[in-house]
Amino acid sequence: MQIDLSQMITEGRNPASQNIDELTTEAMLRVINDEDKKVALAVEAVGGPVVGRLLELLSDGGWLVSYSWARDEPMWVDTSTLVGKHLTVRGFFVGDFDYRDKVVPVIREAAPLVADGALVVPVAGVYPLEHIQDAVQHLLRGGKILLKVAGR
Repeated sequence: MQIDLSQMITEGRNPASQNIDELTTEAMLRVINDEDKKVALAVEAVGGPVVGRLLELLSDGGWLVSYSWARDEPMWVDTSTLVGKHLTVRGFFVGDFDYRDKVVPVIREAAPLVADGALVVPVAGVYPLEHIQDAVQHLLRGGKILLKVAGR
């Protein structure tokens, strides 16, 4: 994922610190501390209620990037926070891969070999659907398995 930083509200000249060199040391520290409290980007992999808290902490125009989920519940997003603060939420899965460029060429290469009988993967087991747990255990040990879903 590539983010165009020039389009982010949080990027650019910061008016709060634009003339910081003209301030007293105490005023400089106040500006720096106030600016340090702002958060432009949050990266999370948990989901659930923690997302709502992260959105509250983000500065106007901030980004939330979610790349996984550890909780078995939806992300909590308060619409008024999302819209009112002009936030952007992006998601991606770390396990995603480039199917079109990596998998499709392998399938195209393998298909003629399978059709000609040059590439054969022997069936190691056939399981009725009611024995799906056994089939999965066999699959995890290795070997091609088939599920019998019809009554024939």
